[in-house]
Amino acid sequence: MFARVRSFVRNVLSRDRVERDLDDELQAALDLLVDEELERGKSPADARRAALLTLGGIESLKVQVRDVRAGAWFDTVLGDIRYAARLLVRNPIFTLTAALSLAIGIGATTTIFTVANGLLLRSAVGVSDSDRLVDISRTENRGGPGIDPVSYPDYLEVRSRTTTLEGVYGYQLELQPASLRLENTGAERVYPGVVTSNYFEVLGVPAIVGRTFGMGDGEEAGSSPVVVLSHRFWARRFGSDPGVVGRTLYLNGYPFTVVGVVPEGFLGMTVVAPDVWVPASMIAALNPESGGRLLVTRGADWMMLGGRLKPGVSRAQASAQIVAIGLRLPASSR
Repeated sequence: MFARVRSFVRNVLSRDRVERDLDDELQAALDLLVDEELERGKSPADARRAALLTLGGIESLKVQVRDVRAGAWFDTVLGDIRYAARLLVRNPIFTLTAALSLAIGIGATTTIFTVANGLLLRSAVGVSDSDRLVDISRTENRGGPGIDPVSYPDYLEVRSRTTTLEGVYGYQLELQPASLRLENTGAERVYPGVVTSNYFEVLGVPAIVGRTFGMGDGEEAGSSPVVVLSHRFWARRFGSDPGVVGRTLYLNGYPFTVVGVVPEGFLGMTVVAPDVWVPASMIAALNPESGGRLLVTRGADWMMLGGRLKPGVSRAQASAQIVAIGLRLPASSR
């Protein structure tokens, strides 16, 4: 997305400012934790000590944040280039061999980046005020940078506790194929996108026919057997017929009611564009073997999160609060 490209440029060209922002975010997170401890009746000294224990090593946290932010690889590559240059000057034969190897490697790298740029760094079409959207993820320090999904209970906790975001949504990153069948027709393979019931609302994506998911759709397991169609699938499979709303289709043999169609061009937030969207409450219908536990088990991490900043709230403020919330999640979530 364009926002990620801007983050990369900012992190590379304004390192001092980025480091100051990081210090400010961690200090804000520490202050929030201290305030919580003070509310529990601890003295200021004990509250600060408890907050520091919860937050962990400040410098260690800084390293983890640097490892996962956009452009982190640039510093690593720059250091590797300096080190390689010293070695190449010392050994001309090795220099020639390395140059031939790099010629092959650069071609492969360019191809990979082109694919990533086309699929991952584009702006999301059809989303309202995309500059206010933020990604929320769990990071692990397991010998290298990584951005990991969270569990559904973690999503509910973050959504209920944040005050800096207008809304928090979730979606399944990896789409699993499903069998779709209409009345008296054969089955075909489709890719459903499993999302939270507020997904379209937070993204600001309206329906062009019918409605999207909303507050009227329950979040309890099995409570909302409804489906929203992508514009492309609607045009291909139903000939752009607005009368599709209210029809029943079967996903893996389970009946769903079509409630709406999204605008042309909206492809969701995943790399592979879904054909249809299903609320998270119905994930067991698509995955009977393990779907039921995915809504209740901490540590069953399958959901990526995003949110929309409230007006006047900066990313740094939201980040500080999310860090504090994350540190308060049960240990099985971290």
